[in-house]
Amino acid sequence: MTNIGIINAVSSYAYISSLIKRDKPKPAITSFGEIAKLLHLCKKNMECRPGCAACCIAISISSSIPGMPNGKPAGVRCVNLDDDGYCTIYKRPDYPKICGDFKADPEYCGNTREEALKNLAELERLTS
Repeated sequence: MTNIGIINAVSSYAYISSLIKRDKPKPAITSFGEIAKLLHLCKKNMECRPGCAACCIAISISSSIPGMPNGKPAGVRCVNLDDDGYCTIYKRPDYPKICGDFKADPEYCGNTREEALKNLAELERLTS
């Protein structure tokens, strides 16, 4: 993701927040999950690349998830991924909400898995 792309992501978040809360100051960006949820409202989602799993590695999850009771640090592969990069708990009742809220988008998933890892790591850094 280019710096312009990151700025656009942050600007989209601020703009949407200001529309929702016109009489209140714009909230600070507090999590990657918040940006991800808002960006998917502004942009056309894409289909995930089979076995990519960049979002299951690059972003942090602060809440407890199956197999990771203390959450998942950024840059750490989720324990729920199989060897082929597919989630073993997808669509189960204990599937994490943040994972379900994440929607692939060309702006931060790029054209390759490597671009996605780089872009998502940068967004994580900016929102940590």
